[in-house]
Amino acid sequence: MWFFSFAGCQITKNAAITDEDGTLSLTQENGNIQLRRSTSTASYKHLIVPDEQLTWKDLLQAKNIFLEYIAKGGWPESYLQIFSDFYCKLELQSELRQSHGNGEKILILYHARARREWFDSVRLKRPFDISVIVDDWMAEANAEMWGLVHSQEMKRVEDKVMSNSHS
Repeated sequence: MWFFSFAGCQITKNAAITDEDGTLSLTQENGNIQLRRSTSTASYKHLIVPDEQLTWKDLLQAKNIFLEYIAKGGWPESYLQIFSDFYCKLELQSELRQSHGNGEKILILYHARARREWFDSVRLKRPFDISVIVDDWMAEANAEMWGLVHSQEMKRVEDKVMSNSHS
């Protein structure tokens, strides 16, 4: 999803403009093999942010660009509709207002899993309606978020103990 964020779009745009190594790759489209210029990701690979690490603000920006591109890209109308519904439902989730300020992180984790599962299902030719919020996945995202909070708190305490022992 990072590629659709403002930062991702800007970096990949700049990389495409400055990529002059002339690398070519074979692609297959509609049963035809074509030779195309390929843009290397090596120059910005270290900047790519995994879905699980996006901020809520980045996700909201990226989803708008993503929806625009799938509409322009000829995706089936049904896919555009379920993704539009998915993002609308995410923004309305009660987790945003709960979980002691960690609701955005829960939804980021849920989003990452749901998108990964959906794209995997499409590859297997069994797409599902991603707009249906899966309660078990939301519970797992909640548990994962609290595990991260606990780990960060333990690290903070450990660092404090270590700094006090050196004093």
